[in-house]
Amino acid sequence: MIKYSIIIPHKNTPGLLQQLLNSIPVRDDTQVIVVDDNSDPNIVDFNKFPKWNGVNYEFYLTKKGKGAGFARNFGIKHAVGEWLLFADADDIYFSDSLSTLLDIPNEKYDIICFPLQITQYDGKTEMLHLPSIGKQTEFDASLSGEHRIVDNYIDDLIYRLFLPTQKMVKRDIVITNAIRFSEVPSCNDILFSLKVQSKCQRIGVFTDIVYHYIKYKGSTSDVINTKRLKQRIRELLKVQRFLLSHNKQIYIESTLNWHYNELLKHSFISSVIYSMLQMIIVSPRIGLRTLRNIIRNAPKTN
Repeated sequence: MIKYSIIIPHKNTPGLLQQLLNSIPVRDDTQVIVVDDNSDPNIVDFNKFPKWNGVNYEFYLTKKGKGAGFARNFGIKHAVGEWLLFADADDIYFSDSLSTLLDIPNEKYDIICFPLQITQYDGKTEMLHLPSIGKQTEFDASLSGEHRIVDNYIDDLIYRLFLPTQKMVKRDIVITNAIRFSEVPSCNDILFSLKVQSKCQRIGVFTDIVYHYIKYKGSTSDVINTKRLKQRIRELLKVQRFLLSHNKQIYIESTLNWHYNELLKHSFISSVIYSMLQMIIVSPRIGLRTLRNIIRNAPKTN
């Protein structure tokens, strides 16, 4: 019986994908699904495509080129495990921690979150923290190494933990509620994570670091052009409307407004337009605060 399905979108990074696959423990109860999203045949040798050594390995080649959200949705269609996990092709798991997590009884939970390690461009390594008003809310580092799942139900985990790679969720939650990733190039996972977590009643936190998020220069999240900028703004506004509908305005201002810094780097005009759309679509007060921050942080000209 397959208990876990790990879904991996891939494009043009076969060497990194193989590193990820090598980090996944070989288990009969685990299904690994790789969805290639129209990789360049000059970069990827499809006759020698990366492989996982487990028996339940599936890879699919698509020609849509719609991004990681599309690839993950494609993988969900083929997943049969009780639990869904999501990994990015250029990251890796900590094999021992993942194996321990998958061995622990987990029937009482709908979702299990876990801390990750981040490596930035310069090789700096730090624990991912969850920012909150007036303090830093993070996974309890004092529990690290205890190899157990602890009960947890706090809004910070529900409405701030955006990365799908930092959790595993019951497949029934995703299927029953018809929750899917946005099929756009960037910010395709935030709304998915919020919708999934808002449907989960029994939340657990694994005490050990399971996932190593490696941020490479030139990754999808760093590519900013006018088309992608417009798409990102549309997606962020959808996310903010969702938070507003759940009476969680506090998370719009404390968590999501860091995106205006990225908009400001690209274009002052684009960031002003974003704040005006916020006023109309989300909240006049929130939009005005964003506009004030944009003006305050605008590049100074001589």
